[in-house]
Amino acid sequence: MLWLEAAPDVNRGVVTASYHAETNTITVEPDADVNGDFAILFHPALVDLTRPVTVKTGNITRTVQVNPSREFLEASIRETGDPKLACVGKILYSQIIQSEN
Repeated sequence: MLWLEAAPDVNRGVVTASYHAETNTITVEPDADVNGDFAILFHPALVDLTRPVTVKTGNITRTVQVNPSREFLEASIRETGDPKLACVGKILYSQIIQSEN
């Protein structure tokens, strides 16, 4: 399971995402109709945050070390109202592809 987040105005297209636990790799493939940026959310029960996370999209591969943020966690709890749904960080898709331009 993997969580994504987008603003309400990102309302077209399909993003296919998957997580491979053994390699700690997230693969994200938005189709050409996606009309805006989106984020990959990091939840410690869904992704192993004790080691680097590899994010793949198309021919781009980027490895990131997620540093859980208490402030992000608290804001996430306020937003969802449920500590079990709270995330500790995120990365924007635009940041992943930006590193290759």
